[in-house]
Amino acid sequence: MGKTYDLDAFDRGQIEGARRMDHSISEIVRELGLSRSTLARVYRKYTDGGEKTRDRANCKGHLALNERGVRWLIHIVRSQRSQTLAQITTQLDQGASRTTSKQTIQRSLHGVCFGSRRLARVPLLNTHHRAARLDWAREHREWTLEDWEQVAWSDESRLGLLHFDGRLRIWRQAHEAMDNACQVGTVQGHGGSIMVWCVSSWQFSASLVLVPTSLNPIWFVELLGDHLHPFTLYCHPHGNGVFQEDNYTSHMSLLATAWLDERCSDFSVMNLAK
Repeated sequence: MGKTYDLDAFDRGQIEGARRMDHSISEIVRELGLSRSTLARVYRKYTDGGEKTRDRANCKGHLALNERGVRWLIHIVRSQRSQTLAQITTQLDQGASRTTSKQTIQRSLHGVCFGSRRLARVPLLNTHHRAARLDWAREHREWTLEDWEQVAWSDESRLGLLHFDGRLRIWRQAHEAMDNACQVGTVQGHGGSIMVWCVSSWQFSASLVLVPTSLNPIWFVELLGDHLHPFTLYCHPHGNGVFQEDNYTSHMSLLATAWLDERCSDFSVMNLAK
């Protein structure tokens, strides 16, 4: 708010009124938080005969978007989501009698909760995958909460030993790039990693098991025998437990499938849609 053209009619009226009431420039500076040069310039223009109001309503250049303009802006963004702000502005101004600034476009997009974000990573599904998942959902849509409480599942996760694998965001100013608090150290080979495996159910969770970073079918069958089997017998001693398989390559090997088939009297296996 330090420049004259950033002040609206109310701000200028405060300055002019305070001076007419014999308040000093220092008092007005402290009260309004303006620079002395801005305050002196505004009052000088007032004493020289006044200044033409520069309200945004009278601005003939860039205007804020109305409701119809916002709807068209949303349509433009959704038609091609990878456009830059400049490209969106150019497309919006085509055929318009007045131009719109990039700042106005940005504020309008933020106002309807649009922001620049990374693409979400999801499994790449084809038509067969979608149909299989829909069939699986229909098959289990009548399951009750008690049915799902009988289900156990396992999963493994790799953990970096030195730093977080994903993109870590922080708040910093442009000149703070070399500040120690704004840096993360890297080493060749990413510093190594470990992999852990665990089996869980609705009420219970087993301890984490350290496994090789490359989990092959032999290792997986050993995990099933040493950890999954005792876990399901403990949680569901009457043989009504269900083990939900996630169709990972090593999990669906002939060796693992044969092992699970041999224990069908102790628990059943539910395969996810392929």
